[in-house]
Amino acid sequence: MESKLKKTPDEVIEIAVNAVKFARNLGCDDIEFSPEDAGRSDPEFLYRVLSEVIEAGATTLNIPDTTGWNMPVCTYEVYVVFYYIGVLTSLSFE
Repeated sequence: MESKLKKTPDEVIEIAVNAVKFARNLGCDDIEFSPEDAGRSDPEFLYRVLSEVIEAGATTLNIPDTTGWNMPVCTYEVYVVFYYIGVLTSLSFE
């Protein structure tokens, strides 16, 4: 993200949170959040950004493997880990 976006992880999280809050302030009931290329993201960063956008009001999370880099078993493991640590509790699980 630092190469492509020229942003630090903290800056990316701030932008994501502000976007979700903006949508919430417009009166949107279902706010989807999709971190680009989540399949190759650092799991700790992914957990952090998802937690913060949930707190900001995101109601549907998409965890895409944008480049098709992950094998299906890896993608499944990411979903299972996030499900069991509670990030996706009471949200749309797609």
